[in-house]
Amino acid sequence: MSARGLLEAGEPTSRYLFDWRSAPAVDFTDADSVEAALRMMRGADVTWSVKVWLREIMSRKISQRQAQRLYLCQWPAKSADSWLRETPAAWAELYDANATPVDGSDVVVGVDMALHGDHVGVIVAGKLSDGRVGWWPRSWAPDANGRVDHADVFASIAGVIAHRWKVTSVTMTRSSLSFPLVTLKTKGSRSWSSRSHQNGSSRLTACCTKWSSTTASPCRTTRH
Repeated sequence: MSARGLLEAGEPTSRYLFDWRSAPAVDFTDADSVEAALRMMRGADVTWSVKVWLREIMSRKISQRQAQRLYLCQWPAKSADSWLRETPAAWAELYDANATPVDGSDVVVGVDMALHGDHVGVIVAGKLSDGRVGWWPRSWAPDANGRVDHADVFASIAGVIAHRWKVTSVTMTRSSLSFPLVTLKTKGSRSWSSRSHQNGSSRLTACCTKWSSTTASPCRTTRH
């Protein structure tokens, strides 16, 4: 469109047709529904492959939001701030009741810290008997004023978690909150190493590398 506009800019009577075709409502959990919507778009199996695009959508190689924008000409109704909003069934698909680290085993702890207006997440990771990495999560939601009970976060790490497992390392974001963690650690009977990183893209590599070396599990960072 931009090129045509530039070429015809000097001709005030020039006109051209822009054909916008958008797919109807789509059930992104149903492959047949997605395929039917794709086949309604121009150039299906002529200039692009329905099979390839369908596979990309159903395998989540691209997000629902991207599929709506790039393939189906739809206005995405969902926010782009979290991939979980676009894949609400992701946790259910990954859930395994037997994938929790065995009590007393060596684990590492990861903390996604927030100061205000956001959730705080803690994840415990340890190797299972079959070689997989088991997980135990917990999260804290902000109250009506946006505050998070940070004291309870640290107390849970040094209390419930440290008494159930052998914590070998704690990696967290926001070094400004690392002092309470060090204080609680020195008061406890267990010893572990701790490291923290300021928020930003640079922290992803450091945290990811630490977890990968500890759990021997593939770790991947994604830029949003």
